[in-house]
Amino acid sequence: MCSTVFLDELKPIWSRAGIPIKADKKCIDMTVELWESFLKLKQVPKSRRDKKIIEFQGIQNCLFDLSPINVHYLMQSTQSDVWEEDYKFLEMQRLYPQEGSMGVVDVVTYNRERKKMARKAGVKSKSDLSIVSSGQQSDSEVSDDELEDISSGDEVDETTLNRSTNSTPRPHSVTLEVPRSLSRCLSTTSDRRHLSRRINRTLTAAEIKESFVSNLPPFGIVHFDSKLIRYLTGRQSDRLIVLLSGKPSIEKPKLLGTPVIQRSTGSQQCSVVIDTSNSWKCLTLLIGMVFDTTSSNTGKHAGCCVSIESALGRSIMWNSPSDALCVRFQKEFNNLDKSTEDLEMLDHSGLSNDLENLASSVIEWGTRILEEDVFPQSDYKELLELTLVYLGGVVYPFSFHKPGAHHHARFMAYAIYYLKIQLFSKRFAMSSTGLSGVKRMADFIALYYTHAFLRSRLSTCSPEGDMHFLSLMKLYRTQDPSASDICVKSILLHLWYLTEE
Repeated sequence: MCSTVFLDELKPIWSRAGIPIKADKKCIDMTVELWESFLKLKQVPKSRRDKKIIEFQGIQNCLFDLSPINVHYLMQSTQSDVWEEDYKFLEMQRLYPQEGSMGVVDVVTYNRERKKMARKAGVKSKSDLSIVSSGQQSDSEVSDDELEDISSGDEVDETTLNRSTNSTPRPHSVTLEVPRSLSRCLSTTSDRRHLSRRINRTLTAAEIKESFVSNLPPFGIVHFDSKLIRYLTGRQSDRLIVLLSGKPSIEKPKLLGTPVIQRSTGSQQCSVVIDTSNSWKCLTLLIGMVFDTTSSNTGKHAGCCVSIESALGRSIMWNSPSDALCVRFQKEFNNLDKSTEDLEMLDHSGLSNDLENLASSVIEWGTRILEEDVFPQSDYKELLELTLVYLGGVVYPFSFHKPGAHHHARFMAYAIYYLKIQLFSKRFAMSSTGLSGVKRMADFIALYYTHAFLRSRLSTCSPEGDMHFLSLMKLYRTQDPSASDICVKSILLHLWYLTEE
């Protein structure tokens, strides 16, 4: 019942207001909790029931707030012209008594969408614009005369639309009538354009493949890794990325394909690697393979690597990322003193003013993100906590987690290891070279990497974040010139999506 109430009544109201809400499950759980608290009133003895009823009425007088903690940031990220107005409306609804109410139509959004559709269709005369709203016309909706005024081309007056006292949903759709001849012409032109692009891509790909096959290198090393790709439509698929390297014959790694696989098992990955390499005529040239150290790759019986060697009929070189320091730290972690006292943190006395300001900004940002608690996985939160502790921030409660996998699926796994090892450097034995190397990595991770990495998942912030990270490398050059040059070279490989516009 609670799920029906949420989906049919609560969710449409919040959607009309233009305010994001929590996940459906959390909203339904809140509704169930409110219903259960109401049922518990019947179980309270009569002597205390009046007091409990007053408390429950106080809860009902407040807004049943379904918005997430970071609602302000989410609304700001939409870049809508009216997000500030919508957020102010939410704040007024949180007051008691509540102020403001929703009208029949969102005037600003309605006028903007109407003009946008008119521009797209190239409508010049007001008579060509026909507004059709789906749904039954009730007594509380906008009258026919008012709709006629709206379609006349003048701006909508807010007082005219809010005459009725009862608020009803806005029209479910607004459609524009376009002459058939014009729509047929537009459709045909669009189809031809897409078909032409598809043909050009196919021909270009065939030329690139033919050029590579006609001038094969003497040897090659195959790289493969599976990735879960999520599309804008909500659909997702598992793809295996297959690359070929081999300097000096192959200057840069050659992308052989990104075929879809049903599951990331060793046998299916092996089949895709073999078929893809064979289609590029380079299967017999393979002398090695590079992969992540997951069980599906390194399994003794059905692993992808063993299966590839079996298909080739010979042994080839295995090259998987590993780090002896992380392996040793993982084994000795249980024997270390895990107290949070006397940790080896960042020395602020040796920092310049610019680096000190950078550290303070990271601490301020990280503390705010921890309070919002919007991490998709626990390791993201662990990375931020370790960063704040190393920089001297306050994290409460805080405790060290047992070291996990370090198979280089992402640099984040090693980032967590380096920060932990640096904090335990007084208790974990290392050589002088190891100490300086770990501190060098910990400084880079805490000051530059964590902030850029955790914000990279937000598509609206990625361009600004990448350019900001690139500009920070100029500051990093004063601290570590060789490392900053490597970082700049790496990030330039990931700016392909930026254009001159």
